[in-house]
Amino acid sequence: SVGAVLVHRVEASALGLSDLLSGDDLTDRQGDRPDTGAHLSPLLLLAGLCVPLLLGTLSNDYARYAAEFLGTFTLVFTVICCVVVGSGTWNALAIACVLMVMIYATGPVSGGNLNPAVSLALGLVGEMEWSMVFKYWLAQLSAGFSAAACADSIFSFKVLTLAPVKPFHAQHALFAEMVYTFMLVFVVLNTAVSKRNNSPTDGNQFFGLAIGFVIVAGGYAVGGISGAAFNPAVALGMDYQNFGAGWTLPYAVAQLAGAALAVAMYKAVRPEEATADPRG
Repeated sequence: SVGAVLVHRVEASALGLSDLLSGDDLTDRQGDRPDTGAHLSPLLLLAGLCVPLLLGTLSNDYARYAAEFLGTFTLVFTVICCVVVGSGTWNALAIACVLMVMIYATGPVSGGNLNPAVSLALGLVGEMEWSMVFKYWLAQLSAGFSAAACADSIFSFKVLTLAPVKPFHAQHALFAEMVYTFMLVFVVLNTAVSKRNNSPTDGNQFFGLAIGFVIVAGGYAVGGISGAAFNPAVALGMDYQNFGAGWTLPYAVAQLAGAALAVAMYKAVRPEEATADPRG
């Protein structure tokens, strides 16, 4: 599931994300940019909307991909709005709340992944077929990019970039992303996937709340180091102005590595879950 990110002041070095929780003045964290890209935003938004339609047409299971697209879109759009005009004191909580409610809303339809790292973990534990994992990735990443395009049409004069927050360096930011994505996915597996916590006749209802609290913890803990994305779709949305060619790939690799480590630990502490049969 997902997480909170930051806007950093635009300097000649293009730092990237600033500390979400520091409450810096917006004038220090934003800059003017040419509005030529704003004309592309509606086209990019429409292109993103076509992805779940295409996936649904090809698989005859439109509801799943529409739910993943809508949930991820709402999450990333909220993240960007919080970063640009939100309160540094409450941003992490706001983002955690939208993730929680969208998990509850989309969970019965698609499982409420809303995060490529979560989908990867479900594939690794055998809860989702790999063909569906890749389709979920397409829906989630297109939703992240579409949400950024939509936000760009509103905040076209703002500059958002994704990068480690000074004075920290790449190794610090990527380690922070890996650790808290590990935490996020580990909580997802133990609360939403574990059969011990979700018997066929008595599934728990606390999983969404537990997952949301990971974002609160991670946002306040490492927001000033990496930006606290914990989600490749969020990273892509925040790297929108670079079309994902900036820090998106390094962040995504760290996040997916954290998800893989969470799967290994999940199987270690719950060996009875390690032989789960794949589900479609």
